[in-house]
This record gives sequence, structure tokens and C-alpha cells, in this order.
Amino acid sequence: MKSHPFSDFRHGQRLRETVRLLAEQPEASVPQASGSASKSQSMYRFWTNERVQPTQILASHRGSVVERANAAAVVLAIQDTTDLNISSQQLSKRLCWDSRRLHSSASRNGRRGVRP
Repeated sequence: MKSHPFSDFRHGQRLRETVRLLAEQPEASVPQASGSASKSQSMYRFWTNERVQPTQILASHRGSVVERANAAAVVLAIQDTTDLNISSQQLSKRLCWDSRRLHSSASRNGRRGVRP
């Protein structure tokens, strides 16, 4: 993530820190990966921030994905038809994405690019 599309530079910093922590322990829960209650709370606040949209998070690494794809001899485009809809679940603005935002972004793009 070389750049970020956020109007507030702190959102870019929070995204980089969140990705770093989760990448170091991909099997861990947010509280386990963050290592502290305050870092966990910061991550949850970032995800529920009205000024942070899922499209911004995805856009933050789009350039590097395109670079890697262009450098590869073959990239497979795998279609995932899974549809995630948690709109029937009770919303918790402190602990997760607003389910309406999650459903609308999760069901929009099911294609993933991978290198063999």
C-alpha cells in the first residue's frame, strides 16, 4: 500500500497498521492480533467510521495489485459465487461493519485474481 485515497491521512495510517497486525497473525482474532484492548478498539472504530468506505480500503492497494498482475506471466481470475448477507443479524456499531454496507460490498465483486 504505497498510497491511500483517504482525505484524512490518519485513516491511511490506521489501515496500514491494521493490515500489518492482521498479516502477522492471520489466524488470530482482532483482539489477539492487536495485542491490546486500545488497539482492538482503534481497529473496530476504523472499520465503522462513516468517512471510511470499503471502496477506499480496496483502492488503497489497487495500484500494487495491478503492478504484480502485469509482472506475472499468468493470472487466474477465479469466480467466487458466495453471497454474504448478515442483514438479519443485530447491528453492533462498536464491533463490526454495518451489515448493510458489508452486504453491498461483499456481494459486488466475487472475482479473485491469483497467480498459479
